[in-house]
Amino acid sequence: MFFMSATALILAQAAPTDRNALLPTLLLWVAVFVVFYLFFIRPQQRRQKQDRLFREQLKKGDRVVLTSGIHGRVASVEGAELLIEVAEGVKLRVDKSAVQRSGEPAVVTAK
Repeated sequence: MFFMSATALILAQAAPTDRNALLPTLLLWVAVFVVFYLFFIRPQQRRQKQDRLFREQLKKGDRVVLTSGIHGRVASVEGAELLIEVAEGVKLRVDKSAVQRSGEPAVVTAK
């Protein structure tokens, strides 16, 4: 929205006889938008897609970390909710969106 209003302002300020100065200005705004899309919007969409796929593929027995930092194991999957076992006999019912990442330890290799 800002991009469109800024472009409209630039077009309104351009003199009708100064058409040659308008093209570089428009090309600059298009280039700024393309760079913004490639470096910010597209990677964020990719991350959201990966997170959604991860949450859809959760199954019983998976270790997870919730957004609150609680570690646990998936006891059951019930639609959009999970039952997370955080300790022996202690279970929490949480929304799938509360799962931040897998709780599996990262594999570290020595160089």
